[in-house]
Amino acid sequence: MIVGEPIPKEQTVIEPSTGEKPVIKVEPPQVSYEKEKRIIIYKRILWYVLSVLESLLAFRFIIKLLGANPNNLFSILIEITTIPFLFIFINLFPPASSITGNLVLEWSTLFALQVLQTQKAN
Repeated sequence: MIVGEPIPKEQTVIEPSTGEKPVIKVEPPQVSYEKEKRIIIYKRILWYVLSVLESLLAFRFIIKLLGANPNNLFSILIEITTIPFLFIFINLFPPASSITGNLVLEWSTLFALQVLQTQKAN
């Protein structure tokens, strides 16, 4: 993965002790390499966190769509963990409910998933 501008390479002269010609070795500076390595690690951590959040939102969408029991512990856990992330999107679009009210199509959750996908692509 390439991050930012190409790194200018520095020349290092290695002189052998046997009297042979000196060897010129060209390699990137260590400081720039460590900085890029750190940036890549941070990007991977952010990508992992966004993937976990995306999975939780997908579980919420499927649970609501299939009309799972809202009193089930798993359903409550998914609901509680995703509400802080859906806070901005709740009531953005009205949810579509079935006649019995069990099956709910949450458009807001789908929109939040799309926003997360856009963020992960960048």
